[in-house]
Amino acid sequence: PDTIVFYDLLGEMVFLSALLSGARSVPGKQWIGKHRKVLKMTATRRRNQNKRQSLIDDVMSLLSRPYLSQGAELLHAKQRRQTYVPRFVRARENRRMRQREAFPELKRVAAADGRR
Repeated sequence: PDTIVFYDLLGEMVFLSALLSGARSVPGKQWIGKHRKVLKMTATRRRNQNKRQSLIDDVMSLLSRPYLSQGAELLHAKQRRQTYVPRFVRARENRRMRQREAFPELKRVAAADGRR
């Protein structure tokens, strides 16, 4: 079918098919580009933006001042190492023992290489 052409008040061509299909809106990506759809800054949007910015400011202020002093942090790290490192060492030794029991031929290969 042929495209029906109309002229608006300014004398510009208006295609009826485009008009009826609603193609007057912004084509393609609406939020980027030269002809992007610009959102109005409403009171709700401004309030949400301020809330988000205040939350970011709070987090940044908390991150800028550490809760522990340097000495307390070192002591805490030392206590964590005393608690967790032996547990990991035991788990590693248990894993090695299970492997040695499962594959006794590897014991001879390790002994020939000079490893435990």
